[in-house]
Amino acid sequence: MEKLGLSNIKVDDMFNVSGVRKGTGGGPAVAFCAHTDTVFPEGTPVKVRREGDTLTAPGVGDDTANLMATLEMFRALNRGGVQTKGDLIFVASVQEELGLLGAKHWLETSGYKPDMFIAVDVAANQVWYGALRISQFKFFYNSPGAHTMESRGAPSPAHAVAKAINAEYEIPLPPLAEGLDSFKLPVMNVGMLGGGTVFNAIPREAWFTVDLRSLDSATQDKLETAVVATAKRAADEEGVTFRMERGIAIDYSKARPQSERLNQPVVQTALATANYFRPKGSPEIKPADVGSTDANNAIAMGIPAVAVGAAMEHFSAPARGVGRSKQHRARY
Repeated sequence: MEKLGLSNIKVDDMFNVSGVRKGTGGGPAVAFCAHTDTVFPEGTPVKVRREGDTLTAPGVGDDTANLMATLEMFRALNRGGVQTKGDLIFVASVQEELGLLGAKHWLETSGYKPDMFIAVDVAANQVWYGALRISQFKFFYNSPGAHTMESRGAPSPAHAVAKAINAEYEIPLPPLAEGLDSFKLPVMNVGMLGGGTVFNAIPREAWFTVDLRSLDSATQDKLETAVVATAKRAADEEGVTFRMERGIAIDYSKARPQSERLNQPVVQTALATANYFRPKGSPEIKPADVGSTDANNAIAMGIPAVAVGAAMEHFSAPARGVGRSKQHRARY
């Protein structure tokens, strides 16, 4: 970043890194954000392989390739002698996969108030201008426990978890939203469960997680209420104690309406640019009112924002994380 001539380079207390390409003044400040973390199964080989014009490695498209591309954009501006009126801010964010936490922290504490925010975090043939409502819960069930030979009829956190998970999947979901390609929204998913320490005893604690996603706050609020109530009811029925922890917490009360977000210059410019550079003969790129990227934070704050990308990606098996499945291959 120093070699690129960026100024005011900072590492904040969450380890987000940012720097500024100063403008001449009088123009909008634009933040370009790419995240540095990625997620893939433990034990996955991490060595990068080059096969012609393709780099293959875990998470290379999410978000290593886009992080590289964002730096290259600043180099290209320097090589071309391009001078902007507004400041261009480079942000290498952290903990995107853990809940979009780094970008949220940067927007709230950095002192910068960007007029536009661009998350460089999807494929080159995608333009996302929305922000999914994402709620994540971890539900805990506890009891005194008992040896297997003394367990018959005793309250069991494991039984409560089983009853709760089954009941969660019985919650009726609204009809699938149309035009979202492979996304099936709204959706509720139990991603992790655990508890206990030995074969031959009732676990003193058992738990499971829920990931809940919708396109709008009204639907999300209704489903959140149902999910929490269902989890609590299983504890009451089984006679065990209950507590919960929340994951992502983003307030979308300042988010702009769909039509306003779609027609923002930053979104329309991104769409026109993506279609201009798309491979000949490939399908026209359509904007999508979805998003599970760092742009969610800006949209929630009412800042014009979009998610774009610089690599054509090949999807592989899903892994844990807030964003998409981890793309392992990226072709430039």
